[in-house]
Amino acid sequence: MKQKYFYLPELDSLRFFAFLSVFASHFCLHSGLGSLAMIANVGAHGVDLFFALSAYLLTELMLREKDSNCLGRLDVRAFYVRRALRIWPLYYGFLLIAFCATLAYPVSGIPPRSFAMYAALLGDFPIAAPSSLIVVSLWSISLEEQFYLIWPNVMQRLSRRGAAAAGALLWLCCLVLRLYVLASGRGLFWLTPLIHVDSIACGVLISGLRLGARPRLWVAGAILWIAPTLYIYYGNPNALLVTVGFAFIGAGSGAFLLSAMGTTWMRRDTTVYLGRISYGLYVYHGTAIVAASWLLAPCAAWVKWPGVPLASFVATVAVSAASYRWFETPFLKLKERFQYVRSQPFKEPA
Repeated sequence: MKQKYFYLPELDSLRFFAFLSVFASHFCLHSGLGSLAMIANVGAHGVDLFFALSAYLLTELMLREKDSNCLGRLDVRAFYVRRALRIWPLYYGFLLIAFCATLAYPVSGIPPRSFAMYAALLGDFPIAAPSSLIVVSLWSISLEEQFYLIWPNVMQRLSRRGAAAAGALLWLCCLVLRLYVLASGRGLFWLTPLIHVDSIACGVLISGLRLGARPRLWVAGAILWIAPTLYIYYGNPNALLVTVGFAFIGAGSGAFLLSAMGTTWMRRDTTVYLGRISYGLYVYHGTAIVAASWLLAPCAAWVKWPGVPLASFVATVAVSAASYRWFETPFLKLKERFQYVRSQPFKEPA
């Protein structure tokens, strides 16, 4: 089988901007300043952008693998191996270090059940939720891994048009189930996946429909993130409008994805590199914010305000770069052996 190639560097940059959104959200929450609550609530949608990106790229890679195979089939086992080699070493390595650290220096807000649920990749259920910023962001990895446990087996049977139909059906089911949950009084965050599957479905749809670059859609993306957030968190929401509001947020993530495609300025080496290490940025940033806040606590307010976000950002980048170079890269090289469609930066031979 001839190995094909699919890589859009601008989407690496988009990953970095998704991380910046989450970083801003978590810093604002950790600061405790109510005036920053709106930034925190909108910035949290960076996780949805990660979901849309991941769903688009992995669905597209699966479709291209099927096209490159004369039998039109996926190697599902190879998909799971690639996924494990990319996600599990850093995820479980960080989780193990965090667990050992809490045994030596007990940290409030991380009960033992959180580590158990995260280790079982069930961190997206409310019972697992820790209040400490150190590990709280890892819930999204559980949701992605649950989806990708099922999705390759579904894609094995689908054409590109079928993938689009499946994405639309997934989105519709999410809407109906979310409306039922909210209308029955179980609460907005009764089940976290019901708030974020919209973005996954949107990413699948973009791949299935073969949608291309739409540079001006970033304006729509911003509106679709901000307007529903204002209503959900600051209005007088009812079940139907909240259900639709989260669908708009998912569509906004898709709009940002389409607006990035083909955008030349997002192919700059710096942001592309930061996007390539964004998994580490995402995993480590909570710890960096907590550590910087603790170290700078004795300082005056005028030092802490720029000092904490700047120090935590620089520390996050430094640790993530080192992690990518010396810890993650060996696993990524091993992962390449199981690829049918290359998805890393690659130069054609002269």
